[in-house]
Amino acid sequence: HPWYPPVPITSSTHPDDPIARGELLLRNTLTGKKEPFVPASARHVKWYTCGPTVYDSSHVGHARTYLSFDIMRRIFSDYFMYNVLYQINTTDIDDKIILRARQDFLVKQLEEDTDVDFDKLAEMAKEALGEARAKSEAKTAKIENDLKEA
Repeated sequence: HPWYPPVPITSSTHPDDPIARGELLLRNTLTGKKEPFVPASARHVKWYTCGPTVYDSSHVGHARTYLSFDIMRRIFSDYFMYNVLYQINTTDIDDKIILRARQDFLVKQLEEDTDVDFDKLAEMAKEALGEARAKSEAKTAKIENDLKEA
């Protein structure tokens, strides 16, 4: 069979097709319907995206975040001809980062200290685990209560 190039979809060949008219449609999560994207200022789009909170070794999931949003940005600018000012943050200080830094610091101190009282260390770890469990159970109870009231 001979190959024929695809027929371009244009507003003249498909007048009811919003993409052929150069419109970008986005799903409105409130209505569940696709609606035309209308920037606040002509063809200028300001876009901020939260990036991953990286608190451990880098992995492919981190790259996926940046790659996915970069592809969308390129579609906005190259295909739909929007002038995009794009900002994505790298990380944010949160409890996980602080906890990991504290753990790393304590492990390093433990490795360097030759006079460690391991019985006392084990007791302190049990106390910390008990506090963490109590905090987790309180948080779980609050969530369950909020769900019952919703």
